[in-house]
Amino acid sequence: MHVSTSLGLTFRYSLFLLLSAIAAASDNGPLPGFLVGVWSTDESLFIGDSLVVGEAIYISSNGGGILLCRGEDGPFSAARLHILTYNYDQKIVTFDIVRKGKVVASRKILVYDKAKQWLVLSDTHFYRRFHLITAKSRTDLALAE
Repeated sequence: MHVSTSLGLTFRYSLFLLLSAIAAASDNGPLPGFLVGVWSTDESLFIGDSLVVGEAIYISSNGGGILLCRGEDGPFSAARLHILTYNYDQKIVTFDIVRKGKVVASRKILVYDKAKQWLVLSDTHFYRRFHLITAKSRTDLALAE
């Protein structure tokens, strides 16, 4: 598979419009620093910290986040995450999935495994890809810091 090093203005503009359409402000408190950043599946491909193919979860320090999915030839699918709680004893993140300003899935769970450095959503493992989200990606994804 060939991945261009230039995503092009049309692609970036389309991505920005898609993400802007689902953007919602998060009013949750700060998260533990070890959860903040970009998490992705093993087969995901990136240019910088921008997802090109695969699945990724971007988590901001204020409790906001976004789940992005994209097949090799398909459009992006995106959902806003509102982190509700983090249970330090059980290592569980509780969140809602929001699309177009409406909660579409409530009280979902991510399990954090410190030893393996992954988050598990259902049966999908998301490995830490980046500890920080760049300012450009925070802007493109409408994630406040």
